[in-house]
Amino acid sequence: MNHRKLLYLSISSALALGAVAGSALISTTLDQRSVMPASATEPTYQVNLNPLCPQATTRKTSNGNTLEFALSNFDSGVFSVGVGYIENVTPISGLQAIRVSFKEGKAGNISVSYKWASEDDFLEGGVLSSSNVDYDFNDERPTYFRLSVNTQNEISLNYIHVEYSCNKSYLPGKYAPKYSLVDGDHYAVSGHRANPTSAIIPAEYNGLPVTSINQSAFNNCATLESLTFESPSNIKSIDEDAFHACNIANLTLPEGLETIGDYAFSTNSCTFGSVYLPSTLKSLGQFAFNNAKDYYFVVDSLKDYLSLCASTGYGCFNNGDRHLLDKNNDNAEITSIDISSSMAVSIPDHAFDNCDNIVSLTLGNGVTSIGSNVFRWCTNLTSITFPSSLTSIGSDAFLATYGFKSITYLGTTTQWNAISKGSNWVRQKITVHCTDDDIVIN
Repeated sequence: MNHRKLLYLSISSALALGAVAGSALISTTLDQRSVMPASATEPTYQVNLNPLCPQATTRKTSNGNTLEFALSNFDSGVFSVGVGYIENVTPISGLQAIRVSFKEGKAGNISVSYKWASEDDFLEGGVLSSSNVDYDFNDERPTYFRLSVNTQNEISLNYIHVEYSCNKSYLPGKYAPKYSLVDGDHYAVSGHRANPTSAIIPAEYNGLPVTSINQSAFNNCATLESLTFESPSNIKSIDEDAFHACNIANLTLPEGLETIGDYAFSTNSCTFGSVYLPSTLKSLGQFAFNNAKDYYFVVDSLKDYLSLCASTGYGCFNNGDRHLLDKNNDNAEITSIDISSSMAVSIPDHAFDNCDNIVSLTLGNGVTSIGSNVFRWCTNLTSITFPSSLTSIGSDAFLATYGFKSITYLGTTTQWNAISKGSNWVRQKITVHCTDDDIVIN
């Protein structure tokens, strides 16, 4: 449950029994009262205090916590001419908004800045010019705020109202992802702050599921080396360019993920250690992993993998050294590809492109076609067996696959010659061993 708390700081010169000059700390305890409006579905906690009033400093909270504020250029509820500020010293979990009202005078330039518990520097939130300030932190949820005032006239402060939440799903820090609310019932990761080296995608944020990662959320974030999904994850989609040009070393995509958009992990600098493709994945966009230098895909089965490849966009695995690992065999490398017609009748384009760990290939009876670029750059492939049911071989199917010198074809020379063959399906000299004779291809 997301417990939203309201903190009221009423600072009034009329109530000021103790003056604060220059820079000072105000220490007070908060009295929490549970308020349940008729329309509410969860409790709201309300706190009222006067930091300069002795009665307020002696009030006790239900858990005995003490809240401390630092003030500068503030005396008896009045900001003097020049620059002053109010900030919390005691951390407040999940700041949501601050509302400020000034009794007298125009406030001049008011700026709001904030930071998280793990950070040293404040981030600028915005500059406002008004006698009253309503500032929402939206989904930033920081731990500390600073209200700075730069004025040419004395200003009396009426009250400060702070809203915050203690929801444990917040991930504070300037490197935490940014979120956007979608349809009022779930969140999307919409971006990142600063230059993170790691990112954790939570299952929930602000009490609602996080279901997607938006287009370009981490695009060109070259510092990003680690990506983790909280388990069990609610992520269903990773959109176009979401992690383009990052440097992620190892990637485990969560079960439940269904789609990966175009260029989502495409990069010229990334060297994946391993990539786990979940069994729920249904679609990969074009060039999704294009130009990743060296990566290992952990797959549940060849059947699932081929089904996934059939729904991928063009060049999904283009231009990178790819290794397939068998999840059900202690992630051992798959070096022998044995495909029956029950797995796939057609081998999709680029299905094994750049899989240089494959040494043997056997297509079972009933398999009818091999797409384009399917075994391109499979440099260690030496043993190949084709069924008589094969009717077409796509262009560049075995381009730059120089390791094999022959093909065993389980049909006659007449059947072999009837197979439709795309341009440059093979470029080196090979011998096709048919059931009735051999055919030499130069």
